[in-house]
Amino acid sequence: MFQITPKGETLLENWGSRPGINLFSIRQEFLIKLIVLGPGRVSEAQAQIEHQRQRFLVQVKQLRKESALEIPGDGWTMFVREAGFESAIRHAEVQIEWLERCADYIRREFIAEDANECESSSCA
Repeated sequence: MFQITPKGETLLENWGSRPGINLFSIRQEFLIKLIVLGPGRVSEAQAQIEHQRQRFLVQVKQLRKESALEIPGDGWTMFVREAGFESAIRHAEVQIEWLERCADYIRREFIAEDANECESSSCA
């Protein structure tokens, strides 16, 4: 059986009183990738967005499958397990929604813009 040391208890207490991980960093990294691509590589940006969206969709599917598994445990353990899965699923769904908004914006502002420019000039 494991036992936590007094130093470990202090570290655990300090860790427990801090706010959780900053999920904003996930978006920041992706935004930096979009900045590097720039407006001249819209199709690559769209592909990156779709790839990321697909990864989150797979993650949500896996989380839902795992959360449906019957795992024995007491009431508190089950509550924490359910809360953990719900949190992970909801965070992934928010990421999916955000990526879809990014894709919509690109289609509306860049793809439509290119099509309008082509209609007003001789692109053929």
